[in-house]
Amino acid sequence: MNAPGKSTRELAKWRYAARLALGLSALLLLVLIALHAMVGLEKLVDPLLDRLIVREKDALRGADAEVTVGGILNSLPEDHVVLHDISAQYGNIDHLAFRRDGAIFLVETKSHGGTVDEKRATTFIRQTHRNIFWLRDLLKQRLGCDVWINAAIVFPNARVTVRRTIRGVDIVGANFLRGWMARATARPLIAEKLRSRIETLKAELAARR
Repeated sequence: MNAPGKSTRELAKWRYAARLALGLSALLLLVLIALHAMVGLEKLVDPLLDRLIVREKDALRGADAEVTVGGILNSLPEDHVVLHDISAQYGNIDHLAFRRDGAIFLVETKSHGGTVDEKRATTFIRQTHRNIFWLRDLLKQRLGCDVWINAAIVFPNARVTVRRTIRGVDIVGANFLRGWMARATARPLIAEKLRSRIETLKAELAARR
């Protein structure tokens, strides 16, 4: 089973390796070239290194945020089946949860800080919205019926001031995630379909890379 933040942490490792390779290459060039060219090369390499460092830190912060949200989901009662880091058509889905009463949850995690208002929140909607449709179509094929996806983008490090659903996606702080899930409507038909298929579905989704 995939752990929360796994792919994001692997991305951070890749960015670290790229930064290390660039730094070593720059060092080799600095040794080989004439002294008068060093200043020009340094001006070229330093901004690249700075950008790689920022991107590496962003990936690590994202992984930590996913672990935080993953911990909340993993602590849910046993009537929830929780999966993390699912490969989808439009990038990864950070977290999925299936509740025994048929409620299905797609949860994305963002590590951004500050205040997230409605205007800022709309910049994060696109990929989540695409993954809702992808998951809905996949589950319809596997279960043989239409499904409803409860979708949320969770900000563990930000103050969220959004008070309405935006294009089928709710924007919530991590402290409100469990409460948001508790309000989701039960889906008896989906519950019946999931009862016999959940293990197969769980294995299929967990195996996606």
